[in-house]
Amino acid sequence: MTNLQTRLLSQRFRKDYSKTAQSNWDDNQRIVINNVNNKIQNRTYLLTDYTCVCGADEGYIVSEIERYGLYLRSILCSKCATIRISPFLDETSISDFYTNHYQEMYRRSSDTAFYFEKQKQYGRKFASLANELNKGDWVFELGCGAGGALQVFKEKGCNVAGHDFDKRLLEFGASNG
Repeated sequence: MTNLQTRLLSQRFRKDYSKTAQSNWDDNQRIVINNVNNKIQNRTYLLTDYTCVCGADEGYIVSEIERYGLYLRSILCSKCATIRISPFLDETSISDFYTNHYQEMYRRSSDTAFYFEKQKQYGRKFASLANELNKGDWVFELGCGAGGALQVFKEKGCNVAGHDFDKRLLEFGASNG
């Protein structure tokens, strides 16, 4: 590891750092996190190396673990300063993770109507920043959940669409326009 990498990689984000945010996790989160970690360790989830969007391979490791203690490295691109996770889950693993683990791991509400309303709150924040949008413009959200944020843009006259792996949330969003 270079001197710059040593300075960029905070002790808090090293694999061997024992004081993580675990004290904030509930029992269900611990189970889900352990399940995901096991899938990574036993190669049920396959990891793939990714280059930066600018095409560069080089970079500086700024984190060896992510906020839930999964051993996924965040790399700061030495060419364009984009941060990416590499290696990361392959397409099949990503689909399984977002379908079966994401909502519980991130402690999203199981009350879909409540979750939809919560999403509308952050949708209003984004909509207030998007003054250049006009009626009829398109807004597409990847990871739209129940689509609450999209509802706000729809009410402003935008065309909206979204993608999520959680079919239950997508069906709720579709039933709400």
